[in-house]
Amino acid sequence: MSRIKHIVIDPRSLTLAYYTNGTSMFLKQLGRRLRERRELRRLTQGDIASALQINPQAVSKWERGDNAPDIVCLPALANILGVTTDWLLGNDGAERDEFEATIFVSAILGFTAKCESLQPAEIAIWSNGFLRQVTEVVLQQSGVPIKYVGDGLLAFFSSAEHARRAIVASISAREVVTEPLVVGLAVGRAHLATIGHAEYARPDLLGRTVNCAFRVNAWAATNAESRIAIASEGVLHLEQQFLLKPSSAATLKGIAEPVQISEVLGHNKRE
Repeated sequence: MSRIKHIVIDPRSLTLAYYTNGTSMFLKQLGRRLRERRELRRLTQGDIASALQINPQAVSKWERGDNAPDIVCLPALANILGVTTDWLLGNDGAERDEFEATIFVSAILGFTAKCESLQPAEIAIWSNGFLRQVTEVVLQQSGVPIKYVGDGLLAFFSSAEHARRAIVASISAREVVTEPLVVGLAVGRAHLATIGHAEYARPDLLGRTVNCAFRVNAWAATNAESRIAIASEGVLHLEQQFLLKPSSAATLKGIAEPVQISEVLGHNKRE
């Protein structure tokens, strides 16, 4: 008869194994949820990284399940993905419709008139040139490009100091682009959605703040010598960093109440 040996199992090792396996499973599930939600909103890993001002490799590691976002990133990450922090953590949290951001809308002054003298292929080459420049500047300030509208770019800045970074990008873009660039900015709540037929849908920004940014852009084209303007509400704290003309109330098409708009002249040299 063979002897049966007693096997002693340390409970601590079981606890450690359970914790390790449980954590690994959670990270894999979280990574899958992040990737699926990001792809649903037609955003790239680079877009998420720019919005959170982190390295794109970090987002890749999250989605692979190698590690989890730092707890301080969760609220901003939830905003960009349009969900709650509970949803990120696997609970049945409702999706969130809006997040705080600065909306950036650019255009080229006299674009239509110049196109009259160009062939379609020439318009494409010309447009790609200045749109690339504007996009690169937005990316440098951790902005997220959303779509091109003719000669313009629609983008947003979120996370820490989003209004300041949007203004810096606007000033830099005006200096880099040789064409007369016009930029309209607005700060407030925005909704990032996927719009269109399922096979052709693209991310888009919706809401009053977005509409306001487009109207501020149109206002800047005819009223701002610097060609940069921002809806003034909530940006007075930036007066020490930038030269802002005293705001004036403007009636903007389609917006019921007058909007206070400030022209952005440039950086405050005293800073």
